[in-house]
Amino acid sequence: MYAQKAERYIKEAPTYVPGHGHNASQKKGGIGGSNKQMPFDKFLLRKYKNIETNTKKYPELSFVECVGTSPIHELVYFWNGYNRMQPRDLEISYKVLGFTGAPNSEASLNSHEFDYSSIEETKDEAMVRYFLQAITLRQLGKWKEGLELLDSHVISRYVTQDSPAGFKFSRLTYSPYLYPTALYEKSMFVWLFNSTAPDADVKNAIKESQAWMKKAEIVSDVGDYELSTRTSMRIKAAGDRLDQLSNERA
Repeated sequence: MYAQKAERYIKEAPTYVPGHGHNASQKKGGIGGSNKQMPFDKFLLRKYKNIETNTKKYPELSFVECVGTSPIHELVYFWNGYNRMQPRDLEISYKVLGFTGAPNSEASLNSHEFDYSSIEETKDEAMVRYFLQAITLRQLGKWKEGLELLDSHVISRYVTQDSPAGFKFSRLTYSPYLYPTALYEKSMFVWLFNSTAPDADVKNAIKESQAWMKKAEIVSDVGDYELSTRTSMRIKAAGDRLDQLSNERA
């Protein structure tokens, strides 16, 4: 019953996207009622397209079995849900994300003997999973484990150079919101590690966090991509706060 309801609503959602679905034709949707698709609409359409691709690849499976890493976790993140969760909820979220992991991969609950996932986890979907698991670990106070996941399985996938010689990255097209957001979250990890130690050098913590936030700004400056507004607002607000702290300690 729940699988049927999920399939119904997931399939119905794109029909309300301005300029795309038949249910949007009589509505003043989009930015300013102009029928222009909003960043979230682009996210929705891309996620739906990924599911459709999986249904063709795995015709023997039901629609919901082809979802992969649940978009619900991504929405929870963007609506600040992880900051509101109790430890038990965070642990459940971390565990549920692990059910879609590739067998025997890090932070996955699947193995070659017991595989709960019906579809193969792609490298792109793995990046999304690892990103969200890194956030849940940080909220659980497991900063080291969370940062290791973020560095090893997300940021290292697209940052090709980070040295005195310069900062370079590859412009990947899958989940475009992820690339600036991961660097933003890296800045948050750096702040926690460098500002909470008993002998913390707060000026250095500010400086290093600002450096990562600047990289997030560079990567986010790619135009009107999905969820761009929320991503840019987070980066700007955090950057402004770091600048304020820096000026106060100047």
